[in-house]
Parts: sequence; structure tokens; C-alpha cells
Amino acid sequence: MFARWTQLDLTRIPRGRSVLASVAIDSVASGALLPFVPLYFVFRAGLSQSAVGVLMTLAAILALPAGTLTSRFVGRYGSARCLVVINCVRALAAVGALFATSRLLALVVLLLSTAGDNAFWAGNSTFVADITGDQRRRWYALEGSIRNAAMGLGALAGGVIVGFAGNGGLTVFMALNAVSFLVAAVLLRGVRTTPRVTGGDRPARALSVYTDVKFSVFLIASVLLVVPLLAMPSVLTLSLVQKGQWGAGLAGVLIALNVVILVLTLPVVSRRVERYRHRTVMIAAALSIAAGAAVLGVGFLLPTWGTAVCAVVGMVGLTAGELLSTSVMNDFVARIAPPARLAQYMAAYQLGWAAAGLLWPVVMLSLTARGGTVVWLVTAACGAVAAAACTLVRPAPVAVVR
Repeated sequence: MFARWTQLDLTRIPRGRSVLASVAIDSVASGALLPFVPLYFVFRAGLSQSAVGVLMTLAAILALPAGTLTSRFVGRYGSARCLVVINCVRALAAVGALFATSRLLALVVLLLSTAGDNAFWAGNSTFVADITGDQRRRWYALEGSIRNAAMGLGALAGGVIVGFAGNGGLTVFMALNAVSFLVAAVLLRGVRTTPRVTGGDRPARALSVYTDVKFSVFLIASVLLVVPLLAMPSVLTLSLVQKGQWGAGLAGVLIALNVVILVLTLPVVSRRVERYRHRTVMIAAALSIAAGAAVLGVGFLLPTWGTAVCAVVGMVGLTAGELLSTSVMNDFVARIAPPARLAQYMAAYQLGWAAAGLLWPVVMLSLTARGGTVVWLVTAACGAVAAAACTLVRPAPVAVVR
């Protein structure tokens, strides 16, 4: 059933089942950690909510170079070895959180954790390209589907633990996260990948990837799409609640359906669009997001019933755009990048995601304060500009997996 759903041959991937288990375990650990980090430091470390927010933002800014630094080690020592070390660092951060009782210690732990996450995403993208060969695109889609599902399950598990055990549950869930990251590291120990930079090679400067016009244009397009997609749950909820209290319930249903659709259909969609060029799929994704956002923007000019209908129709467009873009983005970077410099290109791409994560609360929430029509029409404009940018990018032809 698994093979039929994904059309992946795990026997062609080194220690494929172990890698798959590592992805699932790591995702559950990440999912449990993400929504409870602020809660943990408020109740366990005794910090104020505003202090935790400032420390998280500061840690996110300081940790931005982690992916770029990781690309050098990935190129020299191989992606698999680096992922083992990175997961150990993330486990160390979870253990450190058990003893973080001051602002300084909390900042150190948050910096270590955020840097570990940034490094993981930079190394993992190269790792997938290293081990999956011509199945790369399908594996990226499967991994995205697993991570969406596992993060939801992890958040649910964390909620159950904290709900039944109170503050003590926060300690338990942080300790379980440390163990999960260690298990994920152990599962990857037997995987071997070939370094992309030999001992005598001089690593190219990290910033030189941005002189690649194709990659820079793609990066701009991807950030224009990623910012609204990251903001979508918060912005949809806030904008609908501005229209009326009923909006919270509708937003909750639409967001839940979005996650379920991504989990169940991402591998299938990725397989179906393999026959098309990456650029074509990205343009379709950007136009779907633009259309969905435009419908939402117009909906906020209508009476309540019109807003509700437009919210449903608009989310169809946003979800379609997210499915299409997620199915192709990582592989798009892999096709643009020279093989010897893949780690650096992936690190720069992940830096774009990190920057988008810092940008969206300021940009999108400020626009939301001006009303639902404004924020969604600006989102539509971003999608249209991204589509235009993608027409300028021409990676290598697609090799269809049979």
C-alpha cells in the first residue's frame, strides 16, 4: 500500500526504512516542540511572555547563518554524517532546556535549538538529493507529507502530556524530545553519503550563489510565495474573526482540511506533475495562490455569506498552490545547482525560508490590521509577481521516473 501511494522503491535507497523512520521520529519531535516552546519557558523558567518572544526573535536572527555554515561541513564530510551531529545538537538543546532557569540560559538554549533546526533543513535537503537519485522529487514530496502529519501528531501528543501532567508534563515532553532526536541520529548512523568537496578543493564563497541569476530569481519567487503560506493560518483566522466571531470556527475547519489534504495527496500530486517542467509547475502554483487570495480579498467586500463562500473557494486555490509548490521547490533548487555546490545552494534556499519566517509576522499581520481585503489582495499581487519571475528560470529538463 505504501509503495502504491508513493511509487517509491525503498530498496534503491541506502537503508531506506531506517531513513524513513528517522524522518518520522524527527518530525514528531519537532512537532511536539514547536507549539510548546513559549509555554515551557513561561511556566518552567518563570519568564514573561514578552521576554520569551524577544528571546525567540533574537535567537532566530542570530541563528540565520547556521545553514550556510552547515553547507561547508556537508560538502566536506557528507550530508549523512552532518545530520547525525545536527540531531545530537538538537537533543543537547532539549536537555539544556531542562536547566534553563534564567534569560541568558534560555537564550543559549533557544539559539542552539534554532541553529540546529536551520542546520538540519540545510543538510537534509542535500541528504535527500544524495541518497534518492532519480526518485528525489517523490522523496521530497513524501517527506513533506510525513512531516505535516507527524508535526500534527507531535503537537497532539505534547498537548495530551501537558494537559494530564501540568507543569511536570512540560519537563516530560522536553525529555522525550531529547530522546527522539537521539534515536533519529542513531537511525542515520549506518547511512553513507559521498562528500561533494574533496580535501584539496577550496570551498566556494557562500555568497557567490547569489550571483547565479537563475537561482536568485527563483529565490525571490519562492520567498514571495512562502511568506503568505507561512502566514496563512494566522492571517486567515484573524481576518475572518474581524468579519465576525463565526470566522474562528470556519478558519479552524479550513486550516484542518488544508493540512489533511497536504498529508494525503502531496505524494500523489508530486507524481502526477512529474511530466511537466519545474518552471511550469511553479507558475501554476503561483497563479493558484494569486487566484485564491484574490477571491478571498473580494470576499471581504461582500456580506457575511459572501465572505464565507469566498473563504472556502479561496482556500481551494491556496491549497492547490501549496501542493504544487511544495511538490517541486526542493527539486527545483537541486536542478539549478551545480552538483558540487548543491549544499551551498540548499543552504541559501533554506536561508530564504528562515528570512520569510522572520518577515511574515511583521509584514502580514500589519497588513491584516488594515483589513482582510488589503492583506489578501497584496498576497494575490505577490503570487502574480512570483509567477512572472518563474518564467525567467529555466533549469535542466525533467527526467521522469517510471
